Amino acid sequence: MIYVPKVVKDDANAILSKLIDEKGIKRTYLAERVGISPASMSALLHGRKKFTADLALQIGKVLDVPYTIFLTKSYS
Repeated sequence: MIYVPKVVKDDANAILSKLIDEKGIKRTYLAERVGISPASMSALLHGRKKFTADLALQIGKVLDVPYTIFLTKSYS
């Protein structure tokens, strides 16, 4: 069995949900800007879709927050 280090925090979806609420943006808007469907955004926020480092980077850019808030440690 190969060990794959965990890059994204376990609660990244909760962090994202809080940011969306704080910034007062629509989830569909964020999904569109990130390049995923609204259904995928919903699945991401509810933990049914894997939160990846690539998504963290894209979401960070759109929300104008450091993408590292979603990661287990800084990889830069």
